Amino acid sequence: MLFEEFAAGLGLKLQPGPKRVLFHGHCIRIHGLLDASKSLLSQIPGATVVDLDAGCCGMAGSFGYTREHYDVSVAIASRKLLPAVKSMQPGDVLAAPGTSCRHQVADLSGATAQHPAVLIRGLLK
Repeated sequence: MLFEEFAAGLGLKLQPGPKRVLFHGHCIRIHGLLDASKSLLSQIPGATVVDLDAGCCGMAGSFGYTREHYDVSVAIASRKLLPAVKSMQPGDVLAAPGTSCRHQVADLSGATAQHPAVLIRGLLK
């Protein structure tokens, strides 16, 4: 069970947070587990959750850190994820449960993506 699956059913009391949460689901997308993440994030009062549906970030664990895969990794991230990150408005937050996804975003754009648990922790009443 993922954190998001557990926490989504707790009825957490949250204070208002970002108006828009851009959500990048990583490889769990193929396992059908994104609904719990989106459900948890949608409990943030006043927030709109936008599923970026960007597919793979291109990192895939350590794949993108190897010399022979780097260009492919960047090309994959540049398809949908990086343009979405670069179009973020002030006050938007990027949530990404995948560790390698968060590193890819930081390494290629300088933006910070938060794990949903970190975002939710900061909004607990």
